[in-house]
Amino acid sequence: MKKKLWLCIIIIFMCSLIGAAMPFGKEKQTYTTEADIELGSYDNSSFNNANQVVQMVTNKAFYDQYVEKDWFELINKSLVVAVSANNSVHFTYTGSNEEESLGNLTKVIQAFLKLDQEHFSQKKSIIQENITALGKMEVSPDTAVDKQRFLYELQNSEIDMVPASIVKDVSLIEKSRTLSAKDRGVLGALIGITFSFIWVLWPGGQTRYPKTYSSKRKVSSDEV
Repeated sequence: MKKKLWLCIIIIFMCSLIGAAMPFGKEKQTYTTEADIELGSYDNSSFNNANQVVQMVTNKAFYDQYVEKDWFELINKSLVVAVSANNSVHFTYTGSNEEESLGNLTKVIQAFLKLDQEHFSQKKSIIQENITALGKMEVSPDTAVDKQRFLYELQNSEIDMVPASIVKDVSLIEKSRTLSAKDRGVLGALIGITFSFIWVLWPGGQTRYPKTYSSKRKVSSDEV
């Protein structure tokens, strides 16, 4: 029994050392953030079509022109942009710390929304100018009906116009868990304890010796 106890202690100790040295759990800790943008509607496919928006915000030219030159090379492996439901675009960013992940994704979202708002305002301004010009235009009685129809269509177009909007603000969704050498050592020790109990309690783990019986029988005095 004492021999088994020492064997169990050795098993636990060795598992603890192996666990502390194992590579699993040594991965760099990461933080993943996400955000969702619902695209606008103002008859501009570059900003109102989800597939085209994904191509835009995953292109170096967008960042060089509207964010920061050569910044895309620093974030392109961390940023994932995908088409989502209801003409929306889903953004995720994975960084080495929470502040970086939240900050960089916010920077991307704000750059796109600012550019979208500029194009939206330009289109709205053009429609308003057309409405004003058409309203002041003097026409003959024969074309008055056409004028009112065009004016009505322009006014409806202006009412239906909406810019892109953020439907899910930038937020942290995942924090990876890393194990220290101490944690891995404790885990290894627990595994060693489990193996030790199995070895001691499992019937096959105990050595059984068959009983031996003497092949000689006692000779009685009558047989002599």
